[in-house]
Amino acid sequence: MRASGLEPESAVPLLAPVLGIAAEHGYQPARAEGARLYEQIIEAITGYLLACVDSGPAVVLAEDLQWFDPSTLEVVDSLLRTSTGRLLVVLTGREIGSLPDIAELKTFQLAPLNSQETDELITALDPKLSDDNRMEVARRCDGVPLYLEEVVTKLHEQPTDGARWVRVPDALYEPLFSRLRSSDTTIQVVEAAATIGREFDQGLLQKVLDTNGSDLTRPFATSRRRLFSSRQGATAGVFATSCSARSPMSCHRPASVGYCTTG
Repeated sequence: MRASGLEPESAVPLLAPVLGIAAEHGYQPARAEGARLYEQIIEAITGYLLACVDSGPAVVLAEDLQWFDPSTLEVVDSLLRTSTGRLLVVLTGREIGSLPDIAELKTFQLAPLNSQETDELITALDPKLSDDNRMEVARRCDGVPLYLEEVVTKLHEQPTDGARWVRVPDALYEPLFSRLRSSDTTIQVVEAAATIGREFDQGLLQKVLDTNGSDLTRPFATSRRRLFSSRQGATAGVFATSCSARSPMSCHRPASVGYCTTG
């Protein structure tokens, strides 16, 4: 605290609990409580971050705001509302709604890479990648930089001669699976489909779930719209009534219900 120009007696009681350090380890607890204590902690964290950048210009990068808890979002909001004239705060989020709603915020909507940009990124990641693998990476990843980077990295760990493609990289499962959380019904449908196996009939799935046709149709429509859009990429282990989008996994479509499985 002293190295940052802060007073330990007032700053430590507010910052230590955030780090899981109890008062028994050598400081006096803050006298405030409830909402007032919460506000003081937010102010202390903001003050500490500003003290770290000192008097020079600085950039604060906060990535993937969709994963931030409300308290951390309030710290970000507090930083944005601090007028120092020397701090640039860069935020990234999957949905526009995850960004703070303030007038000073300038928003840039990022689209997937086009075919030329995709090829340039693949080349930068692995200049020695074969033409066949380069084309397959581009086909599977829909121009999403995260997918491109992870799939190319996986190729280094699990080389392929083209006869057998690598599975979906582990790092992609959490961001991909998060798109399934649109409703409890969608999760139930996916779980039942996974239990049945690689191929299944919609009528069988309906009997397993003991549900009517409309309840089953909605998750299909949601999956197709949200998970298999060529602008968003696709999700491992989910299915749709049609599967036209390219994705990091291989797509199959039997007569009744289409599904996706890791390649």
